[in-house]
Amino acid sequence: MAGGWALLRDARRAAVEGLSPHLKECLDQSGELTTEDIVAGVNAGDTECVTLMVRSATAVGDALAMLVSFFNPGQVVLAGPMPQGCPMFLDVVKRIVDERALSLATAGLEILPAASGLDDELRGCALLAVCSVFKAATA
Repeated sequence: MAGGWALLRDARRAAVEGLSPHLKECLDQSGELTTEDIVAGVNAGDTECVTLMVRSATAVGDALAMLVSFFNPGQVVLAGPMPQGCPMFLDVVKRIVDERALSLATAGLEILPAASGLDDELRGCALLAVCSVFKAATA
């Protein structure tokens, strides 16, 4: 529901069915859609793009609320076209996490977009893997 492939599947449907003038125009011009097209649609006020973004942000927020309640991190960094290019995405994620996670876990929590390129999610996975291996080796 929140992944890029799911967003693009739903965006294509919205473009083909004429639900989103912005996405229809993007699809007609290039023959394909990107997540950046959805972000541009959100920023332009296209209601179907906003709906797609809110659905994705809500799914991310739901999953993140569980993780925050369990791990109690001080900071969460989200990477990808949506969190890095669409401030409204982060607003929705933060609201969902605040509503659904344990209040003690969200007291000092920061949810931020990644500061550098869109491949930060790969760096994050690699860092998590290295930390897991280190923790297992020292246990």
